[in-house]
This record gives sequence, structure tokens and C-alpha cells, in this order.
Amino acid sequence: MQLVERTINEVFKLSVDPDLITNVVELEEHESHLKTQIPRRRDEYIFRRELMRDLLAWHDFMIKPLYLYGPTQCGKTSVVNQLANRLNVPVWSITGHRQLELAEMLGHYGLNEAGGYVWMDGPLTLAAKNGGWFMINEVDRILPTVLVGLNDILEMGDFTLSNKQGEIVHLHPNFRIVCTGNTNMVEDVGGNYNTAYIHDKSVLERFAMMLEVDYPGIEEEQQMLEDVFASVDDDAMKLWFSEESLKVENEDKSAPVQMLEGEFVTRKSFIAGLLRVARMIRIQSIDGGSESGSGLERTMSTASLIKWAQQCIIFRPATKFDISPLHYALERSLTNGSSATTKVVIHQIVHSVFGVEFAPKPKTI
Repeated sequence: MQLVERTINEVFKLSVDPDLITNVVELEEHESHLKTQIPRRRDEYIFRRELMRDLLAWHDFMIKPLYLYGPTQCGKTSVVNQLANRLNVPVWSITGHRQLELAEMLGHYGLNEAGGYVWMDGPLTLAAKNGGWFMINEVDRILPTVLVGLNDILEMGDFTLSNKQGEIVHLHPNFRIVCTGNTNMVEDVGGNYNTAYIHDKSVLERFAMMLEVDYPGIEEEQQMLEDVFASVDDDAMKLWFSEESLKVENEDKSAPVQMLEGEFVTRKSFIAGLLRVARMIRIQSIDGGSESGSGLERTMSTASLIKWAQQCIIFRPATKFDISPLHYALERSLTNGSSATTKVVIHQIVHSVFGVEFAPKPKTI
């Protein structure tokens, strides 16, 4: 395994200074088995420029671990996986929870086919030996007493497998650790992540950087929605909008008509309406920083927004049964997992943006 320099333009297709470079992994022939650990590429993935500045600085110049934290489904794990894919880095990952023990990360003995015991390296040990990244998702869900046990490893020093006759694992020079979570491990401001723990300050000192990640910007989410609806032609969109009797603001502010209805609703204005709904939900949510006692316990994550859009397409024919695809899809992608009050508020937001009433008990299809 060796590192080779490539331009950021070439690797990430970002419009930046053409002289800016980053280090990409090249696997040797005897390391070809590690290719299975490289995360799957998503060609449609959009890298956020500001976030990439910090991520590449960590990758190219820092050794100590990285911590990404932010609201659920804002893209923390996705950006790490797609970064690793472009850099050709193998990744071993694990999800934190309160029953997680060090042995699950480091390794343990297990039964082999002959009925005997054989040692099996854990994901942390495999990454350390092979020179990949070890990613701990939901790290703030791990018991503080367990996470403190990783302090020496988080210092990026060699470690001992005490359960394997004291074998010493010498870290590969390309080994790195990255963690994700919903809190900064010091406090849960909104109180929305009650399974997260407050962690020892000694753990926080081990991170090279702690990056707060929010939902993608409007332009990025707009592009994602345009990609989702690219498979639906304009005539099909107009028929759907007409049958659902949509009424939405015109995104073309210079146009003489500022409120579009039915078949006259444009694709651009419809997508802008979906984004407006997402922003309004986020502003009123606990995750979004609402300090009112009535803050919504659920928010519209980017993943929920995309699921909503995808299911709108699936349930377009429901208009024939006097069912609103917008509301029907939203129930299944988000609000059926909300409190009764939150569900009402979210569907009222959709009504305010698109002019379509919510019918919670549709006719049987």
C-alpha cells in the first residue's frame, strides 16, 4: 500500500485550484483482497466544498482521530464512505451501542469448523494491521467506561491484544480512526438523543478535529431531488399535479402569475416547494434548534426528504382514488413514526405550501 498524489479536481470533480492535491491509496497486488473493504461508489453523490476542506486536511496532514457529529441522517457516514471510495481507502466499521464491548472491536476467540477455537481479529485490529480506516458510528452510544478503554489506541499508538497472549499490534502508517455521532459528547442540547452518553473529557482530547455536520445546502438537496424526478417526464408530472390539484408559489419571481395551480405547476416550483416544506419542518424541530416547548421531536432529514420524493413517484396513481400522493407518501416515509401532534403539524405545513388537504383515512385501493 502506498500513497500517490492526485489533484482534487481529478479525484472529486470539484472546481477548485487545479494545483491542489491529495493523497490517494494504491493497493499492491498482494493486497487485492482489501478492495472488498472499499465502500461502494455512489456516482450521484455531491461533495460539500466546505466540509471537504476539513476532511482532506485531516486525511492529508493529521494522524489522530476525526469526529463528525450532527443530526440524524445528515450525511455523516455517507461522506466518510464516499471520501474513502474516491481515495481508495479500505474501511472497517462498527455501530456503537450500550452493550458494545472492547472485544467486539479488537477481536475474540470463536469456534472453527473443526470444533476448535480460533482467534478472529475485530474490525479495529484489521484496520490497524492493514492500513485502512476504522469507523465507529454512533460512538456517543458506547458506555463511557468502554470508550475510555480505547484512549491509548485513540492516541494512535501500538496496542496489545491481552486476550491473544499479549500480541502487540503495530499500527500501519496509513491507519486512521473516524467516529460519528449525534452529539458533541458533552451535551445533547435538544434532548432528542436520550440514548447518547456524556463522555470523559480525556476522550475528547484524543480527536484531531471535531466537525459539526448539518444537512446539505439548498442547492445540493435541489440537485438530489432533480435526480429523483428525472425519471418522470413533464407530461406525467403535469397530469399528477393536475389530478392532485396542487397550488404552489412560482419560483420565477419575475413572472406575472405568482401562484401556480394544477398542470401549470412547473417542475422547478414543485421541487422548491418540497425544499420549503423541509426547511419549515427543520426550523420547528428540536433538532433544528427550536427552543419552544412545542418543538417537533422529528425532523425532515435529507434521507427522509429523498424517501418522500421517491414514494411520491410510486404513489402517483393514488390520485385516482382521491388520495394525495404527497400526504400518503409523507406518512410512510416520516410521519407514521411521529407523535400525533407532530404528524398534524407536519401535514399542515405541506397543506400551507401545496394547498392540498390531508385525509388521514383514504379510501381502500
